Amino acid sequence: MRFLAYKPTAQMSREKVISPLPHIRGMAMRRLTPEEAREVAREHGLIPARVRGTRVVQLVKRMSDKFEPISWEEFFAILEEKELAVYVSKSGYVKIMDRYAQEGWGF
Repeated sequence: MRFLAYKPTAQMSREKVISPLPHIRGMAMRRLTPEEAREVAREHGLIPARVRGTRVVQLVKRMSDKFEPISWEEFFAILEEKELAVYVSKSGYVKIMDRYAQEGWGF
């Protein structure tokens, strides 16, 4: 699922970049490196998984019939392919979003 309808360009204003994300507007989110994402996931008890039969990835606490576990390498390869990244808020909220969603807006 893509949360951003377009990639921001230099001429776009700050408001235009954030407005497609109303559910996180005003929430400072920081893009994580793969190493940081692994550490945050470990701290929150999350594991990388794929929705069975798809290329949709999530970080989940519990496996179910809906998910199949995948390696971190496959997880990050799919994120790269889909131009997604793992983000975290100051409060520890973890989200997978378009990698351009909050570029340069970290805390």
